[in-house]
Amino acid sequence: MGTIKCPRCEIPQEHGDICKYCDFDMRTVQPASAETGSYRKMAGLLMLVLFLIVTASLHFFQKQNEEKKRTAPSRSFGISPEMSIPQNIPELNQLMKGVAAGGGFSGGGIIASIFFSMIGMGYFSYGKKRHQQSVLFTGIMLMAYTYFIQDTLMMTVIGVELCFLPLILTLIFE
Repeated sequence: MGTIKCPRCEIPQEHGDICKYCDFDMRTVQPASAETGSYRKMAGLLMLVLFLIVTASLHFFQKQNEEKKRTAPSRSFGISPEMSIPQNIPELNQLMKGVAAGGGFSGGGIIASIFFSMIGMGYFSYGKKRHQQSVLFTGIMLMAYTYFIQDTLMMTVIGVELCFLPLILTLIFE
């Protein structure tokens, strides 16, 4: 006889009526039809495309707003981005201009960073415990991506998308 996977604990075992590990009654489970699988894959792909469109459009609109801010008159209250910036280090020059113009992490960005990192830690420990690689790597991505994105809105959108990534991958590939 072949092995089957329990729907509750997802542990492979010999074919039987009751799960050996969690006492789940497997007689109540209806076998999935082929149509259900194709709808699930279509829904997962649709969600993935929707997330990519939302992220790309958000990025596009933010770039447009940055261009508008550069052309708008500055209200810096006497602090000029060019004030006392060493000109011999171009990277430091760009960083200091961003800080003087109000760039960097905001309070909401720090809260979002902590929030999504905590969710990532939970995903990581769950994926490690259940041996589910997609959840494990999503947890690592949730903990790491906040170091590379400073904009609060973009950080929140990407964090929500990463939170749904294991669900989407399950819909597509299983």
